Amino acid sequence: NTVAKQDMGTVAIDGTTKTVQLGAAGKATNITIGSDDTFSAGSSYALEVTGNWTNNNTFTAQNGTVTFSSTATGKTITPGSSSFYSLTFNGSGGNWSFTAPTVSVNNDFTITSGTVTLPTATTTIAGNFSNSGVFQPNNGVVLFTAATSKTIGTTATSSFYDMSFNGTGSWSFTTANATSSRHVSITAGTLTLPSGTFAVGGYFANNGGTFTHNSGTLKLTANNTQVVKLSGSSANNLTFSGIGGAWSFLDTNATSTGTFRIENGTTTLPSGTLAVGGSWAIAGGAFTHNSGTVKFNAGSTGQTIQPSTSSFYNTYFDGAGGGWTLSQSATSTNNF
Repeated sequence: NTVAKQDMGTVAIDGTTKTVQLGAAGKATNITIGSDDTFSAGSSYALEVTGNWTNNNTFTAQNGTVTFSSTATGKTITPGSSSFYSLTFNGSGGNWSFTAPTVSVNNDFTITSGTVTLPTATTTIAGNFSNSGVFQPNNGVVLFTAATSKTIGTTATSSFYDMSFNGTGSWSFTTANATSSRHVSITAGTLTLPSGTFAVGGYFANNGGTFTHNSGTLKLTANNTQVVKLSGSSANNLTFSGIGGAWSFLDTNATSTGTFRIENGTTTLPSGTLAVGGSWAIAGGAFTHNSGTVKFNAGSTGQTIQPSTSSFYNTYFDGAGGGWTLSQSATSTNNF
């Protein structure tokens, strides 16, 4: 964005069928691509847009970056069926919204400053996601499709709605905490969770990839019925905290290497074995044992078990060096 750019003013490519391409880095106020026309970034030149973007046919991004730099509100982006390569928003006080239900970015999506309202359906990102401004998820899905190692960074004031991971690559959060106000699904690839708290307001489903807990807390905050599917990956601290929430495990067996905690709602445990490497704390709400086994396998002392009024079915202690204290009355309806 520091490269000198020729200011083209308002650009309207229309009339008879034509292809227009950049011959150098450029800057424009508004860009409109006609219904039978093509606009190309040429040799991957950078393009800065201070106004609106309307693509009615084809934009060929090559490997160039389009930067929206308005400092005013009410700017719109109509991407059409074309993908951006790298997309950057950098305008203090700027406000942009997508008029189409989907947009695809084949590399990085960056919000340096300003506010971006995402599409209502799917925002597909093949590179890094970095937000130091504000984004509004608009009840849409952010789909991460990287084939290599990528990062996700956002601020405490911006939450995702749905997050989906479906690529052969991997993703890690650069921020300690993150929030997805509805669903998180992992179809392929490897996701490293935040080192602090990852709050998920809907289901958390690992359907074919893997995740690494990063010593953080996976906090499920739904206020309705949802599912949890870990699929062989381990959570660290696992917290259920949603008034009216009701969660059930789709896994026969599951592992929480840290503390298992219920603050609100009801959690139905796996029908096989739930391994817990830390404490068990029912601070509110309840759990249903589902005729399964809770296996406490901590390797250190100082762990506590607080089941409140809920009952275990099978309770098993198997941790070399572990030490547990039952700090409340407890019931195991089958084996202890």
